[in-house]
Formats: sequence, structure tokens, C-alpha cells
Amino acid sequence: MVVLALLGVQTFVGIGGLKPFLARADAGDPGTEAAAVVVGYLEALASGNAKQALGYAAEAPSDTTFLTDAVLAQTLDSFPITAIRNVAPKTAGDDNRQYIGASYLLGTRSINSWFQVERYADGRWLLHDVTTTIDLSSVDPSVVGLKINGVAVKQDQVTLFPGVYNLTVTNKWLTLADERAVIESPGVTSGLFATKLTLTKKGSEAVVKAVKAKLKSCLAAHDLAPKGCGFGVRAPSNGATISPDTIQWQVKSGEKQLTELKPTLDPSQPEYTTNYVEVKLAFVGNGTDDWKYTGDGAIHTVKTDLSGSKISVVFS
Repeated sequence: MVVLALLGVQTFVGIGGLKPFLARADAGDPGTEAAAVVVGYLEALASGNAKQALGYAAEAPSDTTFLTDAVLAQTLDSFPITAIRNVAPKTAGDDNRQYIGASYLLGTRSINSWFQVERYADGRWLLHDVTTTIDLSSVDPSVVGLKINGVAVKQDQVTLFPGVYNLTVTNKWLTLADERAVIESPGVTSGLFATKLTLTKKGSEAVVKAVKAKLKSCLAAHDLAPKGCGFGVRAPSNGATISPDTIQWQVKSGEKQLTELKPTLDPSQPEYTTNYVEVKLAFVGNGTDDWKYTGDGAIHTVKTDLSGSKISVVFS
């Protein structure tokens, strides 16, 4: 389970044209007013009312794809927000900015968090953060078909309310090392999402099968340098031509490195596997000058593309 929590209070940036409200002598207690905003926000989340929860934001998020009642409902169905209590201001607050502490249950997980609340010129108290933005670029969401609570992820960054979210991928060769993300409290996070893609057993077996088929195809090719095979020899410098039907390629050593490959996902491109091997090959072919020509080749890298319905393999 991947847990993302607010690591610190963010520096506040107000919405255009609004400035912190100067306290009046007859104003209510700032701590009590700010605490009421936090309670209202948490209760809105707990009831599954996304629009109401967003109404407590100082600045509304630009991306609301996952900030809907439907997404909240799935989250709350298994992990409701309950037992909202201990909502109280921190002594460091002032008339126009308060840091409100609150505790609540997220499912059975006990959460303690601080909320930054600001008062604006119109007298309203609003929350600095009501959502968390996470970076999913490490799992290449559009390529692997990542979904959060059943909703397709179409960009690298997503914005979420606090809650527990189910993550799935539609790519049949891949799965997630952790299929659940926990957002404990709102706040912008700067790091990459911690979960990683892994090969399924079916995916790993399919990669090995595709690599074996590629090797077989390369060895059967009647070419000096078979396409996509990573090895080859040059034509004779004396001008002779090698008769294609006499060309033979054979593995001299290292074949088990391919037939018993342990596929490794490329960390920079998780929809690819990259493995480094040392496979040596021998070439023989007859020239039009009646001479027999020999040569050597090698495979150093095995790269497979898992982004499609079929696995493609390239040797180099």
C-alpha cells in the first residue's frame, strides 16, 4: 500500500485579486471560524459531496477528473471517513491565517493532520489545500492503461481528495507492485508516485516465448545482417557475392541467456524490458567465387516492447 501524506505546510498563494482580510474588532474568534471550515470540508468528503468539498478551496484545482461524487463513492464504500474530532487551532495562528489540527479515521487508519486556513477580504475562511497532486509518470499511465477507481488516467499528474484509491492497468502483460494508494491528507506532493510496474507471470512467460521465436527467426534468415537481430557480417571486400541460400547462422555460446531469460522492466520505460546478454554466433556462406566465407556475430542487448497486444523483440 502506497501512502502519501502532507509532509509540511505549503507557502500560501492566494487566488487572483483576493488578499488576506484585516481583522475587525467585532470579528468572531478566528480559531473557531477556521476550525468550522475544516469540519465542513471533512464532513463534505465523508458524505461523498465532491462539489461541496471543493467549495472550501482557496483556489479550485484545474483538473477535476477524479474529484467527482462517483470516484469518492468508490473510495468511501470500503474506506469511509469517520470519527472527525479534535479539531482545534494551533497557537501559532493569527487573525487571518490559522493552522487547524484534526484527527479522523480513513477506514480503520487513524489520521492526524494540520490544515492551513486563510481569511480573505470578503470575510470567508478558505482552505489552502483540499486535494493532493501526484506524479504518475514513472508508470507511463497512457501506455499501460492505468485506471484509478475505474477511471482512465490520461496524463502524468492527477489530483485526488484524501482517500484510498484502487489502481489497475489494462495492459495484459503488466501489473502494479502496489494496487492501492492512500492519500492521508491534502497537500501538493513533489515526488514521483512510489508504486512500480511489474511483469505478470503470464507476461514474463510471453516475453521468453517471443525472444525464443525471435532467435529462431534470426537464425533462419538468409541474410548477411538479419533485420532487428543485432548481428551481421559485411559483404566480401573482393567483390564476391554470398549466395543467400547458402547462408547459415548458428549460436556458438550463450544461448541459454536467451532461452532462460529473466525479463527486466526498463525503469525509464516501464512498458519495455531490457536485458544485457553475451551471445556469440557463427556465420558461414558460399560466395559466387566458389570460396566459403566465415564470420562472427554477437547479441548484447535484448529489448522487448510490451505496449501492444503482441510483444515485439529487438536484439542489438
